[in-house]
Amino acid sequence: MKGNEGHPLVVPIKHFENLYELPDEYGHRIFEVSKKAAIAMKEARQCDGVTVLQNNEPAGDQHAFHYHLHLVPRFVGDHFSEELWKAQKSNPEDRVDYALALRSKLSA
Repeated sequence: MKGNEGHPLVVPIKHFENLYELPDEYGHRIFEVSKKAAIAMKEARQCDGVTVLQNNEPAGDQHAFHYHLHLVPRFVGDHFSEELWKAQKSNPEDRVDYALALRSKLSA
């Protein structure tokens, strides 16, 4: 197998539709397992890095409605996430407004 083809998923047996429903104790365990799996994949696939992805709701590109975490092998120059993270211009005032709104929700 070469490139980004094939990647493991970390999936809890118990059903949770998405991140919003996932209890903290499951999230902690999923990341413990993900770390071990990422280290094993890095060694087995000889990849240069690992991208961890998790999608929520149709607008967030969720297609399987059971919580799962993708561990994607990454290689220098693979261009895997160029479109995903392509720079988008935003104005600093909008970022401040967004940060304040987010802070308000987090402290509520």
